[in-house]
Amino acid sequence: MKAEQWVFWGLAIYLAIMSAVYPWATWATEGEVEPIGTVVIILTFLFTVMIAGYLALTGRRMDKRPEDRQEATIADGAGSYGFFAPSSIWPFWCAVVVMMIFLGWIFGYWLAIIGAGIGIWAVAGWSLQFYRGDYAH
Repeated sequence: MKAEQWVFWGLAIYLAIMSAVYPWATWATEGEVEPIGTVVIILTFLFTVMIAGYLALTGRRMDKRPEDRQEATIADGAGSYGFFAPSSIWPFWCAVVVMMIFLGWIFGYWLAIIGAGIGIWAVAGWSLQFYRGDYAH
């Protein structure tokens, strides 16, 4: 967890600096502080600190992972990473659904409604792909 937490702490430091620079820069160029961007940068900073704090607290409670230890070998990280489908068409259909929903904003809400209907089928198919067909178990 150390590497992940330092990435978020570094991002938080950057956002802290930018949350002071951005209002000043907008005031200097436009004559007034741009409120929406300032609020967004401050909230992003706070959310980043929240994630970094969570990773720091979780990292203290857990044993060190092989990638966090200096003396670890490659064999220490070996093991099962989980079960993955050998091949599946369902991610393609879910991507088509997302495309239809986003294109529905451009061409008409009817397309988004059709995409949502197909989405129910696609998500159900992806969730239940191991209960029937070639990879049933």
